[in-house]
Amino acid sequence: QRLAEAPAPLESIDKWQLFDALRTARAAYGIGDRDLTVLNALLSFLPRRDLSDEGGLIVFPSNATLGARAHGMAESTLRRHIARLVGAGLIARHDSPNGKRYATRAGRGELLHAYGFSLRPLLVQAGAILAAAESTEAEARRLRLMREAVVVMLRDIAKLRTFALAEAQIAPDAALDAEIETLRTALRRKPELTLLVRLNGLARALLERARAALPEPVETAIPDGNDSQNERHH
Repeated sequence: QRLAEAPAPLESIDKWQLFDALRTARAAYGIGDRDLTVLNALLSFLPRRDLSDEGGLIVFPSNATLGARAHGMAESTLRRHIARLVGAGLIARHDSPNGKRYATRAGRGELLHAYGFSLRPLLVQAGAILAAAESTEAEARRLRLMREAVVVMLRDIAKLRTFALAEAQIAPDAALDAEIETLRTALRRKPELTLLVRLNGLARALLERARAALPEPVETAIPDGNDSQNERHH
């Protein structure tokens, strides 16, 4: 309720832009995809596209109407997800004296009072939601780059091992192969950043071991010749 009444740091924001940011940062607010489905349905009842204090931010759909717009969600399930959105501080209940959701209008249809769900906490938290989404995207980008680095090193190790066994006639190293397979298994489990940093260090060490197992390279002789001979082309 305090969030619903607090001053908003932004005058207005596009509701779908904010929803997309919240979808990215949903883990930071402890909500899931089904909670977002209900929030999406609630936002769709707001006639205009922007969230602002002008015109009010209260929607008042019945459970049946809200459930239908939330892809046929059952009423008991709907209540559970609404409670999660309220608990996350993203919406607030604005109850009428009899507990029902409705609006009273003037003679010309102007909205006088509305009772239902206030979407104003979204406007109040807009800056924090956008920042959380940016932080989540940065973390995901760092995870992706770290994972790619480990994958590339594993690929290089595999190529070096193939060359060592087939071309250089190096004896198989069962211990090294077992460590490589352990690393591959850990990578399949979608590790978090702290584990990926450790896997990166392990992959680097294995790559150095694979390189050290190769024989010393033999320097290739450069054929002599001049411009009138074809030997240099060969």
